[in-house]
Amino acid sequence: MSIGAAGDSTSLDNLKAASNWVRTCNQVRASEKTDPTSGNALGDLLIDPYLVAVAEVHTDWSAQNIGHAQIFSTYENVAWGQSNPFSYANGWMEEKEIYESGDHSFSNTGHYLNICNANLKYTGFAVCNKSGTLYGICYGQDFMTYLTGSKAYTPDEWDAKISEYESSMTQAINAYNSAVSALNSATATTQQAQSNLTSAQNKVTTCQNAVTADNQKLTEASNKVDSTWSEQDQANTALSKAQIAESQAKASYESAVYYLNNLPDSAHEWGTWRTVKAPTTTEEGTQKANCVSCGVATTRTTEKAAQDDTTVFPDVPTADAEDHTWYSSCVYAAADLGLVKGYSTGNFGPADTLTRGQAAVILWRFFEGENAAKASVEGSVNQTGMADVLDGQYYTNAANWATSVGVINGKGVDGSRLFDPNGTITRQELCVIIANAAAKLNGQYLDADEDTLAKMPDAGDVSNWATNNVSWCLENGIINGADVNGTKYVQPQKTVTRAEMAAILTNAINQNSI
Repeated sequence: MSIGAAGDSTSLDNLKAASNWVRTCNQVRASEKTDPTSGNALGDLLIDPYLVAVAEVHTDWSAQNIGHAQIFSTYENVAWGQSNPFSYANGWMEEKEIYESGDHSFSNTGHYLNICNANLKYTGFAVCNKSGTLYGICYGQDFMTYLTGSKAYTPDEWDAKISEYESSMTQAINAYNSAVSALNSATATTQQAQSNLTSAQNKVTTCQNAVTADNQKLTEASNKVDSTWSEQDQANTALSKAQIAESQAKASYESAVYYLNNLPDSAHEWGTWRTVKAPTTTEEGTQKANCVSCGVATTRTTEKAAQDDTTVFPDVPTADAEDHTWYSSCVYAAADLGLVKGYSTGNFGPADTLTRGQAAVILWRFFEGENAAKASVEGSVNQTGMADVLDGQYYTNAANWATSVGVINGKGVDGSRLFDPNGTITRQELCVIIANAAAKLNGQYLDADEDTLAKMPDAGDVSNWATNNVSWCLENGIINGADVNGTKYVQPQKTVTRAEMAAILTNAINQNSI
């Protein structure tokens, strides 16, 4: 991001253009009238300064990368190359026809559903068309259900704020030009006086001319120095403003989280309860749920179990056995929660490679609990929109769930989007999936310090699109690195085993990340 640079999302021209796109969005909402999912009336969106900053960050990232930045936890739309991103022909609203055809999956109709979501009240819009932008221009729009700061603005009010800022800048430039003009006039008067003196004093003409020439060079050099310092001051001022804006945005987010966490339970609509601690015959269990509107979490206790789980895998020693392994406690903890099961032979297969379909099933069992337990494999129908998800398979219901909530978004293969249920999954891919679940289903703020990752010897092997999520997983103790001769490695490209999945999942649960 080059703050204020021509074509950057933070440039004055693009900042002014953004409010017109919010007007266009409100015109679309006025035309559509109601939310297609709830039937509630659609009102005009208000511009939240925090969301404008978020949209600028997301759009500048997406201008160089095909995909959603997902740096901040918002509802995010992004488009490239169109003259009108809201077009019903080749823009976001084109997805309305897909939705009305019966395909309600968020992966295929999410842009349309964000625009026409009656619960979303506040927005920020950004445009980026600087050199190097993919397809020439990138549009980004972020939405939230609540206001992060003290005031939101209509497009007209926002334009007035921008005009006020632009007017103050124009006045400052005019004052500067007037000062330069006065200086030039004074310089001309001085030069005329010097010329008259030179004519009267022929003997000192040569020396005076030399002094004048030297003074001129000194003046030019001084002006260049002043100009350089002025540019540096402007850059420092812009950086300071950006740092203040970032601090204010984070403070607003923390304030909103504090407010939501202190609302009474009656103000929330709790989603599906999931078990994070299995009950035993001596201890009560714990279940967790998130508000479907704001994402804040709550817990409740469950009754003690009538009898303890006696699951034993022949190929996994129990945690109290002399030959127990590093993964023994994790595998049995995941089994107690009903998240992992053995093969028909009774074995668990800890060293077997985890497939993408298995990963989806394990997360589905955790987040959907009883709903997942009651779901039938027979008669399950592919609703992902991806051709390689077959009907009636052990993973079909889980794949439908994972794509609908945005936990797994598929892989681009030869221009098509595929789920690849039988394919392997790498450690960095699993970090992205866990982080998606934390942000979208547990209201986590994925703000990571990449210095933690930078300390790992193989940090350079992490792909750019996974850097933030891998950093976040490291910071939160979800992954701790693989020990190789006393040194910890991320091993981002290594395929995940079933034992590693059990360990990473139980770490995320124990850290309250999901």
